[in-house]
Amino acid sequence: MKPKGYLPILLFASLLLASCAGVVGADSAALPDADAQNSPTAPAAHHSLIVAPETAPCAEDSEETCLQVKYQPDEDWVLLSTPIQGFEYQPGYRYTLMVEELDVLPPGTDAANVQYALVEIQEKTEVETMSAGLSDYAWVLHSYGSATPLNGVLEKVQVTLQYDPVDGRVYGSAGCNKYFATVRVENDSLTFETTPMGTTRMACSEEVMAQERQFLSLLSAVNRFAIEEDNLYLFTEDDSVLVFSPKQ
Repeated sequence: MKPKGYLPILLFASLLLASCAGVVGADSAALPDADAQNSPTAPAAHHSLIVAPETAPCAEDSEETCLQVKYQPDEDWVLLSTPIQGFEYQPGYRYTLMVEELDVLPPGTDAANVQYALVEIQEKTEVETMSAGLSDYAWVLHSYGSATPLNGVLEKVQVTLQYDPVDGRVYGSAGCNKYFATVRVENDSLTFETTPMGTTRMACSEEVMAQERQFLSLLSAVNRFAIEEDNLYLFTEDDSVLVFSPKQ
């Protein structure tokens, strides 16, 4: 036989336990998830960004201009639709910037749609235009090809290139024969308008002539260029390259 008062005590104990369980459950729900609490904050994405010395229309027939940028010297320029925060651009200067990517987007996102803030100006070089840099020197070929390592130029054979911005033409020595062609240069694009390229008709050794044929074939396929660290790079659509240095 249960003592008197047993049932009220049992009922009170049950209610007390239920109340405590409710408080614990509420506190547990309010705590952050352990994994979320311990997960590190994603680091800011920093990039080296090259800025062209001249802007371009943001859209066809637009009066508004946008910066032209790229990540690597051998890439095509793209238009940046938003300003780089903290960066004061001066036309006529080619910049290499360290920038922070403000909105980290999936890999492969078009650079034109990414927003940046300036971290550091790594390099600032005064140039009138890219074409002015192209005409600054007589250039001497030192390597060429489509794969690494590139082909070197034959010993005691000099292959050269010069650009005349007034007449809009390039000319030089292909190793044995002289060559010449009219070209169109816009920003970093270079298009040969003389097809086939004009040449003299001298004969040299088969080794020299074979190199000359390779050179002229690559040269006629060039569609863009870059000038980096005093070297001139001429690129074809399939990413073959001709690398020149200033003639001493």
